[in-house]
Amino acid sequence: MGSNADHDLWGQVLALETQYGDRALAVITDRIQALRISGEPREAEFWSQVAECLNDLHSIRYFGGRNPANPPAPASSGPATTGNAPA
Repeated sequence: MGSNADHDLWGQVLALETQYGDRALAVITDRIQALRISGEPREAEFWSQVAECLNDLHSIRYFGGRNPANPPAPASSGPATTGNAPA
């Protein structure tokens, strides 16, 4: 890595999500494994933190069980009815 800019957690999260979309977490996981195998535990720890930030981002974005795969139903545009029509 080398520079402080490379170690900006949220910057990395956003860049990876923009580039890889839903595959971002898998890309990070692969990177962590490769770094551990190559004997770079500090870099692996950094990318583990990036993965945690990505999970945090998704939990914020999808708070309340809402996610792009299951969007909320559109609101009714008509008046609300109670089932009791006037006589």
